[in-house]
Amino acid sequence: MLNGIDIYEGDNISDWDLIKRNYDVVIQKATQGTGHTDRLLSYRYPKIKNAGLKIGFYHFASYNSTNPIDEAQHFLNAIKGLESDTILFLDIEIEDKWDKQIAINFANAFIKYVQSQGYSIGIYTGYYFYKDYLKGNIPQVPLWIASYGKQPPTYPEDSWQYSEDGQILGAIGNVDLNYFNENILNGGTKKVKNIVCINNSVDERAAGYLADFLQCPIINNALVKFDYSCVENVYCVGGGQFTDHAKQIIKGQDRYGTCQAVLDFIKNGGK
Repeated sequence: MLNGIDIYEGDNISDWDLIKRNYDVVIQKATQGTGHTDRLLSYRYPKIKNAGLKIGFYHFASYNSTNPIDEAQHFLNAIKGLESDTILFLDIEIEDKWDKQIAINFANAFIKYVQSQGYSIGIYTGYYFYKDYLKGNIPQVPLWIASYGKQPPTYPEDSWQYSEDGQILGAIGNVDLNYFNENILNGGTKKVKNIVCINNSVDERAAGYLADFLQCPIINNALVKFDYSCVENVYCVGGGQFTDHAKQIIKGQDRYGTCQAVLDFIKNGGK
């Protein structure tokens, strides 16, 4: 297990080096709803990294929200360019603030969208919110359960927020304290290994050959707006303007030449 804290702009951290003496992980709030970005997100990020702490990010869902995709997009836009050492988290909590079915729909849509963008994600919530609302109704993702004064039955399989009023060296006032399962690590960024992208349908056949070889999906930029920053290797096929994240552009003089260039690339073992 990893010792960690989670914080937002209302918490007062005075010394990150002191935090590092006793804690391994900091989960920083990034966003809330569709319009709020934590005002200390960008300020704290380099300080946490420079102290040698692992960092992750969470989004706080607006109560009874029916805008999961908009909220997820706001979240991912806010952390774009920031390296996460952990999976991302959706914070959805307080039963009497949510209709059960709306909460289930929101969590599922949010999870699906974030995963479609190449990220791994977990859920933060209270034990009874999980038990009464989410259990059996969402995909299997890592859980981070708040339960004060009593160990949740799912611990240590799941991470546990055991205090909301911790007094620790390096912080002024109360902070949340956690025991994190190591399954939260190594998953927040670059989770898609390969993607093939095209700019128009005439290159679909060539892209299909390459996608079959690489065992990966195809993105048509004319149809889908995709965040390529979460992809390890982006292979671009055909003509047009491609993302700056492109690892390689494969094209010929026309669609037939592009097909041949792709086949040559495959014949050479992807080189």
